[in-house]
Amino acid sequence: MLRYFKCLSVLLFVSSCSSTTSETPPSDISERPKLVVGIVVDQMRYDYLYRYEDLYGDNGLKRLMREGFHFHNTNFPYVPTYTGPGHASIFTGTTPSIHGIIANNWFVKETKEKMYVTQDNKVEGVGAGGKEGKMSPANMLTTTFTDEWRLFTNFRSKTIGIALKDRGAILPAGHTANAAYWYDGGSGKWITSNYYMDTLPEWVENYNAKKQPGKYMQAPWETLLPLEDYASVATDDDVAFEMPFTGMSRSTFPYPLPVLYKKLGNSLIKNTPWGNTITFEMAEEAIRHEKLGQRGVTDMLTVSFSSPDYIGHQFGPRSVEIADQYLRFDKELGDFLDVLDRTLGEDGYVLFLTADHGAADAVGFSESVRIPAGLEKGELLDMVQSVLQSKYGRVDLIDDYRNLQFYLNDENIKSAKLQKEAVINTIVDVCRSFPGVLFAHSYDVYFNTEFSQGLKGKIDRGLMDGRSGDVIVALHPSYLEMTWQVKGTTHGTGYSYDTRVPWIMFGKNVPAGESFEAVEIIDIAPTISNMLRMGNPNGNLGISRLPIMLKHQ
Repeated sequence: MLRYFKCLSVLLFVSSCSSTTSETPPSDISERPKLVVGIVVDQMRYDYLYRYEDLYGDNGLKRLMREGFHFHNTNFPYVPTYTGPGHASIFTGTTPSIHGIIANNWFVKETKEKMYVTQDNKVEGVGAGGKEGKMSPANMLTTTFTDEWRLFTNFRSKTIGIALKDRGAILPAGHTANAAYWYDGGSGKWITSNYYMDTLPEWVENYNAKKQPGKYMQAPWETLLPLEDYASVATDDDVAFEMPFTGMSRSTFPYPLPVLYKKLGNSLIKNTPWGNTITFEMAEEAIRHEKLGQRGVTDMLTVSFSSPDYIGHQFGPRSVEIADQYLRFDKELGDFLDVLDRTLGEDGYVLFLTADHGAADAVGFSESVRIPAGLEKGELLDMVQSVLQSKYGRVDLIDDYRNLQFYLNDENIKSAKLQKEAVINTIVDVCRSFPGVLFAHSYDVYFNTEFSQGLKGKIDRGLMDGRSGDVIVALHPSYLEMTWQVKGTTHGTGYSYDTRVPWIMFGKNVPAGESFEAVEIIDIAPTISNMLRMGNPNGNLGISRLPIMLKHQ
């Protein structure tokens, strides 16, 4: 109950703040755009904008920074910085404690099962069978600004979401979307679910029939520029802390994609820059065939680029592979902007570019330059279980461990005639003795305490009663939880490498300029809402930053 009142008090406070920052803009920006395009780059650190700047072309990211408005100091205000929570927070204007997307997966105590972020067993896939299609936004508990616009226009507008990852397509598009399309690596096709429609549109079927993923895998992946041109922005090509493709012993260019494709199939494209290519192609097909922005009412298109995340996990943020990926993405972004210009006019659309999270340096890289670092590969759970066995004679007191959270089995604790508080305190003590742990607390500590600042404040805003675990752990800045791989890297922390991401506004009525004021990723939704003169998403905690942009007109 206290958490409810904490969230309510924050909502009321932000509402009062919003009333002072949401003044009616001047009449010269009163005309709405034909199309709003929300671009989320999965695993894009803020520094990528400038680390590769000398190698970018003039028409992609540089154009956005040159002609758009750049918020340099944009951060996520919560933990964990994962894909699901990131996409939900960008478009809802609130944090996991409100919208309910606390991770990509969490444990459901009632059913003793894992819940995937967009899992919905009540729906069926369209375009492919199996669990890949059983997806919807049902687990997200608030509206998005895309929802609010559909409501505002009495459903005359269209909203379409596109991403390789289902969660990257579904969550931004919201509950009321006309469509969300994601990539099925098994079949090599774009699919959806009957939450949205019963059959795929003809244009999607036609695109799938081209079998583009297989075609793009018929040539080796070679660097876009000569390999020596990457020397100033990346580590050596052959390093031990990158994760090779399955079947390869080294992670070096050129990559024999035709050989790998025979082994790995259509999923391979996700771990290459051509995953971005087919995402751009699908976005362009949607604009063309759905007549987005060409129907007399503002439409919305959300596009999330998942390949940077797959490549980043595998090779790390200082690799030649991630650099090459961003140079290719930059070029294709420029081409996409040209499509928007030709279709809608340079003043016909508003676009924003941001990211759902950043990424940590690979532990091997940090160690190689003498930065303290380490991995939690599951040893923490083993240590806890060992102590519980020794102290209580039971190995069944923990139901699940994920996202650095322990979920306890209340029934087994009760049947063993133990006090849950005592078991929690034991787990907390064990965790605090683990080398990589910064601190550990029970969920009740966060539930009953007002943490507004620092890492504990971020953790607090990422927890939800009923979905979060009983014990919450935080690791040191360069200590990563990687239970599924030991090379490459990951993300999910509350530290700057994960929380600081780009946010650039571009297009109609967006002045060229920049701001170094501290803003949050949840400010994007109310800013777009202000620009469209509509209400905020129903759980919004963000503050419109339109006044900052107006100062630069």
